Amino acid sequence: MPGSVNSPADLNSVISVFGPLGPSPAPRDLSAYYRGGPYVPSGPGTASIPTTAPIILSHFAGAYYTTGTTFPYSVVYNVAGSGSVTIPNCSTGTIIEIWGGGGGGGGSAIPACTCGGGGGSGSFLYNRFTWGSCAWGKTIDYIVGCGGGAGIPGNNGALGQTSIVSSGTYNIPTVMDAPGGHGGHDGTFSGGAPGGAGGSAGIGGTATAGNPGSPGISGLFGDGGAGITTCITSVTGPYGCGGNGYSGGPSQPGTPGAVAFTWE
Repeated sequence: MPGSVNSPADLNSVISVFGPLGPSPAPRDLSAYYRGGPYVPSGPGTASIPTTAPIILSHFAGAYYTTGTTFPYSVVYNVAGSGSVTIPNCSTGTIIEIWGGGGGGGGSAIPACTCGGGGGSGSFLYNRFTWGSCAWGKTIDYIVGCGGGAGIPGNNGALGQTSIVSSGTYNIPTVMDAPGGHGGHDGTFSGGAPGGAGGSAGIGGTATAGNPGSPGISGLFGDGGAGITTCITSVTGPYGCGGNGYSGGPSQPGTPGAVAFTWE
């Protein structure tokens, strides 16, 4: 492929440098070519290309793709929902990290008197895959699990949802998942409530169960369980944190999980 985009730039030149080399059709919308996305890695040759809108052709003039200075780099999806990611040109593999959604904080049966437990954090999963040029331009599917809802008065926090990575047009060897954390328990007048359990260990890689939320503290306006401090941290994290329990104010929802791809 050409070493750099034409100056002045045109869409065909952008695609020839940054578009997929595999069988997938090249996107013809510039919004697919943000720096740091699946097609345009961050590096000295792409500094003029923005990471968010607005994006216009003149941003690409003279831009170039050099594998020696752009890999590895990470792309993180941490908004609940599903999607697919395209394997970038010249990638030799990826590290995939997955966090389940955090559990919601527990409510309080008697407001202003007791404290709910904190939600447990989502679990974490890690795996690494390698491939050749036949993978470029193909896709991997993912689902980011949402965080559990906050417990209303008299109710436990909700369960965080499972995050998943599976085959798209590229067949990865295994389905990967990371279950979400459990919600914190509702407070009672006699004392604080237990925190929610962490998400169970998932499948498809090196799995780590989530951390439990902290218990609520007995007594008037005691602190709710600080589930948000229990989330697992890796190079690209943390995500999937549990929500705080009720402590004189509303309990908090868990945060969404995440899926991170570190392209190599």
